[in-house]
Parts: sequence; structure tokens; C-alpha cells
Amino acid sequence: MTSTLSIPQAIWNHLSAWIREETAAQEARLEVLEELRNSMSQRDPKVAEGILERLQNQDKTGIGRENRRQAIFASLGKHWQISASMLTLRSIAERMGDEGSELMELRNQLVEVVKKVTVGGRMVSATAHMHRSVILDVLSVLFDGHHGDPLEEQGRLLDAEA
Repeated sequence: MTSTLSIPQAIWNHLSAWIREETAAQEARLEVLEELRNSMSQRDPKVAEGILERLQNQDKTGIGRENRRQAIFASLGKHWQISASMLTLRSIAERMGDEGSELMELRNQLVEVVKKVTVGGRMVSATAHMHRSVILDVLSVLFDGHHGDPLEEQGRLLDAEA
């Protein structure tokens, strides 16, 4: 096994900083998803629009973090003379031997937050699906007797009013 002494300190510093930053970013995403789910029950759609904009901004910053992760993994791959695509946080920690325990702890924290983000995303999706179902039911009642997608049929009501 390789120890952290064989890993350049700069790479370790970048890896450690990246995983902490990614964990914090995922925690922030979890908070925004919860806000979004709660905003879906409010009457003002602008609230949800603002939250969706924040999610989009988080996605944009996530690209930069992913680029940094790839650069760090590429450096480790060169250092160990393996393909960066073969590296995971777990495999890096295993290569570090006993000194990889700190990395495994950080990895486990990230995994737990990502699981919560996944659940939060599913809850937002379920809430949106429920709202869509209610809207479709209302539109179906309005367009009783018409077949097809009520969301496509809604233009008929607007045309009739013109």
C-alpha cells in the first residue's frame, strides 16, 4: 500500500478541499430543494422561479467543481501511473493505507449528503407530479367530453373567449 507521504501534499490539499467544498455544495442544494418543494404550495409562482434560478446557478458552479475533481484525479492517476477513470474516492483512500481514513470519513459524509439530495429531488418531483395531476384533473373537468391532452386543449378555452 502507498502512504500519503508518496502523494504530493499539494494534491492531498486540493483533494481534501474539493471534497469539503462538494459536501457543502450538496448540503446547500438540499436546502434549496426543500425550499423549492415548500414553494410549490404557494400562490406566487415567482417564488419558485427564484428558487429554480438558484438551482441553475448551483448547477453552473458544480461544473467548476467537477472540472477540479477531474484535474485532481488526473494528477493522482499520473502519480500512480494509472488511468484517472479507474480512481474513486474509496480507491484513493485504499491506496493511502492507514492514512486514508480521513479521506474515507470525508467520502462517507459526502455520500450521506448526496443520498439526502437524491431523496429531496425525488420529493420535489413527486410534488410536481401531484400538482400536474391536479391541474390535469381540473382541465379535464373544464373540457369535459374532449379527448386528448388537456394541457394541449386549454388553448380552446382561450380561443373561445377571444
